[in-house]
Amino acid sequence: MRYILTRKLYLKKTLPLMFALMLGLTGCSGGNSFFTDAGTDVVIQAQKEDYLDIKALEDDGSDKQTFNGYEVYTLVYGDFQTESAAFSADVNVMETTVVRAEYSSGTMRLVQMVAERYAFVEKGDVLATVSMETNELDLEELELKLTRVKERYNEYKTEFETSHEEARQEISVYELPGKIDRIEFYQAELDFARQEQNYLKQIESYEEQIEELKELMNMTQIVAPTDGIVIEVNRELGGTKLENGDMVAKIIPTDQIYMGFGDALSHYAYGNEVTFLVGRNIKAQEFGAKVVSTNGKALGSGWNKEITYIETSIEPYEVLSSGPFYVTAITNVMKDVLLVPFDAVTNDNGKHFVTVLHEDGSLEKTQFLSGGNNTEYYWVYDGLKEGTSILIYNN
Repeated sequence: MRYILTRKLYLKKTLPLMFALMLGLTGCSGGNSFFTDAGTDVVIQAQKEDYLDIKALEDDGSDKQTFNGYEVYTLVYGDFQTESAAFSADVNVMETTVVRAEYSSGTMRLVQMVAERYAFVEKGDVLATVSMETNELDLEELELKLTRVKERYNEYKTEFETSHEEARQEISVYELPGKIDRIEFYQAELDFARQEQNYLKQIESYEEQIEELKELMNMTQIVAPTDGIVIEVNRELGGTKLENGDMVAKIIPTDQIYMGFGDALSHYAYGNEVTFLVGRNIKAQEFGAKVVSTNGKALGSGWNKEITYIETSIEPYEVLSSGPFYVTAITNVMKDVLLVPFDAVTNDNGKHFVTVLHEDGSLEKTQFLSGGNNTEYYWVYDGLKEGTSILIYNN
């Protein structure tokens, strides 16, 4: 293979250095970059033996959009963007809700567990059916106590009102009632008020106990207190006695489920828009998402500061069985750089080449310096110029 140099020899020595110095640049702009087209004439003359298909070197006179069946692409300036590496995401739970068997008297027995593990339930859905064994004598005793307290209260109230009215009349007879008489009168009112509160509290307590016992006697279901995912259920057989406080089910409330991932280098900040991927490779579903709590800056006391959390446009519980999960985002956008289709580029020992189609129909294997690729395009750091026609032969 022979080399054609149309610039000074020192260009071969200085070009790698210049490239290293320019890595910090964020992009080239439509012909105004310091090195724009600097290496356009640095080319390698292709030999026929370099091509697998020798016929590709011969112009068949067809339309310039294709050349011997190969697509022809004209280099233009455009925008180049890359995505960050996909971070593996996991389901993160802030807290769980434990549903328990709760009763104050009698015996509760499990009839059937209705909810299944990993099932989604809504508030009010039946988790389990139960039966209550209560003593009706307990209810009768409570009702009797309530009746007695009410009777004593009514008697006390009637007696006070009668005696207090008599005292009021006695005081009114005197134009200037004695100080002691007035003090006793008002003290009696205070004593009655305190005693009345005691009676009313007893009445309220008995009424609550009676209502609770009636509810227990009629209790046949234990229901979900919130929307969420059931992660654990009571595995006892039907007929098993449930002690007061026994776990019936554990639920992760839907508002306590977040997707999160490790981001030790803090690639993302609060509010960054990202893409949430569910599934593998080309079958992965994409959903919009936003960072809501970043590494080291958790917004809530229950959040792990080592995890970056996201909120997605789809509820996490809706895709829990569809993983794996990944998060990615556009991290680099460059304006007005020369773009080369990914499928037009060949790589040889770390060097990048394209096949240039000249106006006279000749082909030239041309090296260029790439600033990077995103699996769709390379952007040209040096070595090619706008308007150059190249062949796409790798697709």
